[in-house]
Amino acid sequence: HQVFEMDGYVLDPHTAVASYVYDLYVEKTGDTTPAVIDFTASPYKFERAVMSALGKPSDLPDLDLADQLCRVSGIPVPAAISGLRTARTMHRTVCDREDMEKEVRDFLGL
Repeated sequence: HQVFEMDGYVLDPHTAVASYVYDLYVEKTGDTTPAVIDFTASPYKFERAVMSALGKPSDLPDLDLADQLCRVSGIPVPAAISGLRTARTMHRTVCDREDMEKEVRDFLGL
């Protein structure tokens, strides 16, 4: 949230942790050596957590949440995610935890 407020940049949770730890390091040591923190994932991989961290509604359906993240961040929704809107559903099996082994075995033909 702090990086977004200061720089308008949306971090994924992994990179946000790296940024936070770096800030703690600088605070504790006073080390002013320039550093680079490379992002490790797309914020769209964690859109619910990202929107929540930004203080935005995060209880929307996934693809609606992606659209909201796009509006907030200005980062286009990746094609792999937006393509899910028209993707064919390949599997519809839903099972309880105790039936998982049986369902996997059935799926694999075992």
